[in-house]
Amino acid sequence: MQILVIILLLLVILGGIFYLLTISDSDSARLNVNKDQMDNTVADSQDVDILAEQALLKDMAAPALRLRLNFLLRENIGMTLKAARGAYAELPSQEAARNIARKNNTRIAALLGSIYDLDVQAKVEEILATRIDSFENYAVSLRSMSGVDGRLAKEKIVNNARDLRLLLTNLNPELNDEILGEILGEDTRIMQIAIDNFASDDYTNSYVNERSAYENMGDLSDFVSDGISEQFPLKYPGDPGGETVEFESKLNARLREDVNMHIDFMRYVYDQKDTRQASLAAITINSEDIAQIMQQVYGDDSGELFLNLWNTRTDLFERYTQARRSSDEDALTRIDTEIGQYALVMAQFFAVYNQLLPESSLQDLILQDTQLIRDALDAYVVGDYTQSFEFEHLAYEHMGTLGRTLTQNLLVEFPGVIQKTINQDD
Repeated sequence: MQILVIILLLLVILGGIFYLLTISDSDSARLNVNKDQMDNTVADSQDVDILAEQALLKDMAAPALRLRLNFLLRENIGMTLKAARGAYAELPSQEAARNIARKNNTRIAALLGSIYDLDVQAKVEEILATRIDSFENYAVSLRSMSGVDGRLAKEKIVNNARDLRLLLTNLNPELNDEILGEILGEDTRIMQIAIDNFASDDYTNSYVNERSAYENMGDLSDFVSDGISEQFPLKYPGDPGGETVEFESKLNARLREDVNMHIDFMRYVYDQKDTRQASLAAITINSEDIAQIMQQVYGDDSGELFLNLWNTRTDLFERYTQARRSSDEDALTRIDTEIGQYALVMAQFFAVYNQLLPESSLQDLILQDTQLIRDALDAYVVGDYTQSFEFEHLAYEHMGTLGRTLTQNLLVEFPGVIQKTINQDD
């Protein structure tokens, strides 16, 4: 295996040199995400979001339903907390954060409405909108130090969780009401603590609790989607908890959290906020979790090698943000070239350890990931907060494509390893 690692390192070096020698303007243009196309995407209306979610659901089997609901509900955590933190700090981006959180609500409501009916869609959207308002009101009460407003907000949060529990159990009487109540109760508890942490300048624990909220929401999505699959077995066939589904869900959770945390980090660096160090610490922990997954699958020195390469991404994003802040065009050009090299080397890493993975496709996916994240910052820099959060949503969703690609053929290439990885404690 040491020989394989040496070969990989040589490929990395030679690939980087080749890239630097051969890259051209046309290559850069080919590899960059089409800006006009992305601008059209961020202009999508609420109706388009609903139709898109309904179209996705038409041919979904149980595994895809589980992954989709997992994506939507986890994203809801990040967007709701951005809205609440923005409300507390009175950020100019707060309204845009709330709006993108409500678009996430629309997607969740459209999915559940397609499964049940339009009345359900309207009710889910109403409950989730109240959820955002409640957490925002709670954050504002902490800022104003109004005990009365704080108690009212907490009561509203608890009632909102109750309303969601009652709706879900009415839709599917087979759902265990006690388990559902525990999950939703934990959600309200952790979210409030994360906001408390932020209000008391304990940014590190705010991010720790945000990650706990992600995991708890993952439990909710699995519980609800598995219940739907059991309720409608002919409509959503298949095993919702198969090995590849479990592994893809676990990997995607870590990769998508990485997107959320990096974009937060870049905004904090640009604004020179005190929160940037806590954000960076959360990125470090999450990156180590991803490296652990790689180690469990590929073995030997793969985890350490992956982490070294993956950390390059954080450094590039930080330097890109600083260059945007100082309007250093020369630095931006250099960083763009380095990002291309990083994508090439990262794709080579995966292709060497799993020869069934397509290197060129991986390289394109990694480049698109880095471009969407930079687009989110670029929009933020010019004060277009709505588009910044739209790009963040696109980056968050796109990362699932990378996770799905990495999951392909793992059962063939590494039999017996996936289940062990799923069961391994984070």
